[in-house]
This record gives sequence, structure tokens and C-alpha cells, in this order.
Amino acid sequence: MSKTTKLNINYGIVQALYYSALCAISGFASVYMLNAGISNSVIGLSLALANVFAFVIQPFIAAYLDQHKEIPISRAISLMVLAIIVASGLLFVFKSPMFVTVFQITIITIGLCLIPLINTLAFAFEKHGIELNFSIPRGIGSGAYASASLFLGWFTSRYNPSMLPLFYIIFTSTMLVSLQQFKLPKDKNAPVEDDGTVQEVQHNEMSLGKFVMEYKMFMVVLAGCFLIYISHLVVNNFAFQIISNVGGNSGNMGIAVSIAAYVEIPVMFLFSKIKRRFSLNTLFIFSGVMFVVKTAVTWLAPSVGFIYFAQVLQMFAYAPFILCTVYYVNEAINPADKVKGQSFMTMAMTLSGIVASLASGVLIDSVGVKMLLLYTTTLTIGGMVIFVAGIMANRSNLIYNKD
Repeated sequence: MSKTTKLNINYGIVQALYYSALCAISGFASVYMLNAGISNSVIGLSLALANVFAFVIQPFIAAYLDQHKEIPISRAISLMVLAIIVASGLLFVFKSPMFVTVFQITIITIGLCLIPLINTLAFAFEKHGIELNFSIPRGIGSGAYASASLFLGWFTSRYNPSMLPLFYIIFTSTMLVSLQQFKLPKDKNAPVEDDGTVQEVQHNEMSLGKFVMEYKMFMVVLAGCFLIYISHLVVNNFAFQIISNVGGNSGNMGIAVSIAAYVEIPVMFLFSKIKRRFSLNTLFIFSGVMFVVKTAVTWLAPSVGFIYFAQVLQMFAYAPFILCTVYYVNEAINPADKVKGQSFMTMAMTLSGIVASLASGVLIDSVGVKMLLLYTTTLTIGGMVIFVAGIMANRSNLIYNKD
């Protein structure tokens, strides 16, 4: 077996283990923290703080690794994973709500900071002349998230959710072992000839203010994306409370989350073919409309079965939406500015996470799940209107990087 094949296999394993760990750490955070006696408001604040901290810390990690090329990305990931393992172990020692909250914020923050580094692994090897597959391992990651959700839902419905940190440790420890296999062959240590990416980034000197003025309609689309994406994060972060409101338990939550993750996979694998048949604008608008439908069905759902049906709609909402965001930036933004464009899109989604986490916890405690979902549906409709208006006004500007 070639070195490249081994690296591809290991990369797929790392993606699977990372998203399994993320499912336990973030997806089941509400289950674990509610069991520890923590209120919905504090849970929402904790998730919001984790997003804020990750948002602030990620650029510093990237800058440090850029300045210290001698540190392999796999080693940086390993150190962060080790920190998660240590913090997870401490959850079995310090069990008061205050300590649980602090350690959960720490663990979730580190977990979120790992996302760009895990993705960068593939591209880091490309710079050394080794091409790793990215899309298939990412699809495997979604499948692993779904499977982990099913298992953890079953486990927490039958056993004490206080054991969840054990799975943080199991998934991340196994991931740590796989990361040790990421070593370049001796004849691949020197980077291949530069492809111009660095120069493109260095050339990108447009200020943020000028960027906003240059791409006004893109900023309108971005505002719509921000509002629409809140609905996705409300349902994801507070799935347990939503399921409980219609008579379900953590087992039903695991099934619901796994349904959403599984139905994403075929769309992600086939998106390049779908995009050749339909225009990007059409797909993007369709995904926004389906987010409204999915959120409304979740709001009106009278039973667990209807929640499952709403989760099936994920394949028409989130799956094309998240892929369209990347393609849209690529086509609507000048290549010299596309790094800023992608950064703005990431910032908008991070802000969605902060707003969704803060508002949801408070609203659940004050007015209940149904009213939260009504407000979310209304917000999503408003976001979709802004979103569609921006796309239609900007449709003549999709002139860059069309392929």
C-alpha cells in the first residue's frame, strides 16, 4: 500500500473520529449539562461563549502556525486533542455545575478551534506534492456524526448522561493515535513549487470598509445567510429540548440528529453534478426556502414523528446551503478578495451561533420551546426575503471563477 493511500485512509479515520467527538462534545452538550443541574439559559450562554472564544482564538492559532512552519499541523492538533482529553477527565473529578460549565466551555471551544486545522491537513500535504482526498473523508465525517448520534442517543436514554465525557475521551484518544500516522515521506519534506496562492493572499490588501462598499449586494446576501443559519443552529444546539417538548427523549434526539446527518451525505457527494444542471442562484434560493419549510415544520410538529420528517428536509436545506455559500463567494467575489469573502461568510455563521445560543436558552426558560421555534421561523422568513433580494440584485455579478 502506497504512502498516499495510507495517509488518505488515516485522514478519513481522523475525520470520522473528530466528528464523532464533536457530536458527543457539542451535539449532546445540552443533555450532559441539563443532567448536571444547569439551566437552559446558562447552557445557551456557555455555547455562545465557546463560539466567541473560538472566533477570537482561531486567527491566533493560524498566525502562530504560519510563523512556525517547523510545527506540523498534526502535532498542533494532537496537543489540542490532548487538552480535550485532560479537561474531559477533570469532569469526572469536579462535578459541581460551575466546574462542569467552565470545563464544557473549554472543551467545546477547543473542539471548534480544531475544525480549520482538521480541514487544513489535506491541503498541507498537497503543498508537499501529496494529494489527499477531502470530499469523501468529509462525507465519512458526516456519516460518523450520524452514527455517533444514534449510539449516544441510545446510551443516554438508558444510562446516566454523566458518562458522556467518557466518550469525549474514547473518540479523541483514538483520534490521537491516528494523528501519529501523519508523517511525510523523507523525499517529500521540501514543498513543491508555489502555486501562487501565497501571492494572491499577499495581494489582497483591500480594507474591510472598502470591501463592504465594493460588494454591497454580497453583504445583503450575507445578512440573509446570517439570519437563516440561526434556525439551523437553534435546532442543532437545542435538539434535546425540542424533542422533549413533543414527548421524546435523548434516544429520539439521537435518531433525529442522525437522520439529518445521513441525508446530507448523498447531496454532498453529488453536488458537483447537481450544480451542472441548475444555476447556483437557483440552488441557493431553493435551499433558503427549504430552511423556512424545515423550521416551520419543526415549530408545528405535534409529535416525534413529525420532527423526524423535518429532519429529512435537511437534505434540501442545510446540505445545498452550506455548499452554495462556498461556491457563491467563489463566483461573486474577485479572486484577489475571495479570502476576505470566505472570512466574512465564516464570521456571519459564527455570529449566527452566538445569537442562536444566547437567545435560545433564555427564550426556552422564559416562553418555552414552541415560542422559540415560532420566533425562529419568523426570523428565517425575514432572512430568506433579504437573502433572495440580495441574490437577485447581485445575479449579474456572478462572473468570477465559473467552471
